[in-house]
Amino acid sequence: MGLQTPIFPSEVWDGVENANRKSRFDNINPDAKDYDTLAAEIVAVEDFITNANLVINPRLYTTEAGENIVAGAPLYLVATQVFHAQAIAVKYQVAGLALEYTLAGEQCDYFAEGSIELSDWTDVAGTVTLVTGSVYYLDNLFPGKITNIVPTTGYVVRIGRAMSESKLDAETFSSVKL
Repeated sequence: MGLQTPIFPSEVWDGVENANRKSRFDNINPDAKDYDTLAAEIVAVEDFITNANLVINPRLYTTEAGENIVAGAPLYLVATQVFHAQAIAVKYQVAGLALEYTLAGEQCDYFAEGSIELSDWTDVAGTVTLVTGSVYYLDNLFPGKITNIVPTTGYVVRIGRAMSESKLDAETFSSVKL
């Protein structure tokens, strides 16, 4: 994406018939259209970055979804399918976090290490935003959910730490049976 106009790069950067310079590198007399075009391109890049579910340094995997999966949900693996994980017997072994919403039977992309940033965590954490600095655990009551309250029954499975209100740094998913 990044700073592209319909004719970029070319000799006519701002798209007008009589360009005020021969190339985009010649900044002699930039006009209002140049600034408007550049501002619109910057806003488009910001929107793209803001609305994307970004994952940094992941170990990525793709497996068939055994049920409808929500973005950011912790998953466990059964044979060749992934399902929403839960801090109870059998379902507590987290394989990773889902990168996006996936319908049952479709290929689900998930990661085991790295960070994920979502603009809305409601489907996974029960709130729009995460609590910055809080450690999140696999929920023992609801499949595919995380909580910043340490479970007192079942398994304690550490999922990661909230680096900001929208970014979760996933960890190794270590577990302890209570």
